[in-house]
Amino acid sequence: SRTACPMRLKTPEDVEEYLRVKSSPYHSAVVLGLFDLSMKEAKEAFIEAARVLNGDVMMGIYCEEDATILSQNYNLPLPGLVLVKSETQKRHHISLSEYSPGHIIESIRRGLLDVFPEITVGNLPAYFQRAKPLLMLYSDGPLGERVAGEMRRVAEGEHREDFVACWLNLKNTPVGWGILKTYFGSPLPPLPLLLWINLHSGGEVFVFPSDRSLSEPDILAWVKKLESGQEALGATLSGEEWRPRLPAYDFLRKMAPTLPEFTIYSGGSIRSHREELEVSGGNQARAPTKKEPTEGGATEAEAEKEPPRGGDLRGTAPRLGAREKQTKRHVEL
Repeated sequence: SRTACPMRLKTPEDVEEYLRVKSSPYHSAVVLGLFDLSMKEAKEAFIEAARVLNGDVMMGIYCEEDATILSQNYNLPLPGLVLVKSETQKRHHISLSEYSPGHIIESIRRGLLDVFPEITVGNLPAYFQRAKPLLMLYSDGPLGERVAGEMRRVAEGEHREDFVACWLNLKNTPVGWGILKTYFGSPLPPLPLLLWINLHSGGEVFVFPSDRSLSEPDILAWVKKLESGQEALGATLSGEEWRPRLPAYDFLRKMAPTLPEFTIYSGGSIRSHREELEVSGGNQARAPTKKEPTEGGATEAEAEKEPPRGGDLRGTAPRLGAREKQTKRHVEL
């Protein structure tokens, strides 16, 4: 039987069993929507969002009288979402401030993003769309355990909503070398290199001082200084808009939107469309087809019908000549 989307959960025990998700190749995460009985608008928006995200994440909904007690256990005000990633099994709580399908979908997609991601060409747009400065660490290979731990603590700290902490492995994403040359020219600063890149406001690039340790306290102190204007600017990106070289190369404009509108067909419109197809098909079937004889066509047909006599090649050349003549006539037409 087909699983309902969203899955309707009836008891707190069902909720806990639902949230204990195992890693699955079919779903990247499970999402639980918590609502009380009076939150009709928010519940309907969640159901609509679940239909859009069906196939990407598992969606469950709990809307019972004891939803308030359950929300207190999760320390999550209603209405809210509980998101559990299949890989990490960590629970992420999302409080809903707007009750629209688009807002819920955007909240879930942001919740699926990594806290301290490795930036690649493929996932950069998802983080760029957050319209926040990038605190990006460039490295020529995997990060060391100590540096990775310090950066992750920065990413998970109380200032995590002010910027996107991330890193880029130049061995996995060589295009990063070209980006660094755009920032600094040659020679490049030594690696690893921590940058504050504000693409959405002036294209400012700040460089973490090389004489400081890549530790959480030093990084946060540096971020505070540059936000207050006490740090020297490292580079500035051009404000010129990047456009395709030719209109035909503007592939983003040709692509369909993320959430296309769905055309709703009624049963009557489908039946009338089928009737039109049947009528047009019947007329085409009844329409007589008139074949006009072509010059030399009868001679060629008679020649083709005449079976070749064993070992006798007489008549072969005229037949081939007639066929070649007809081919030329088709080409001219």
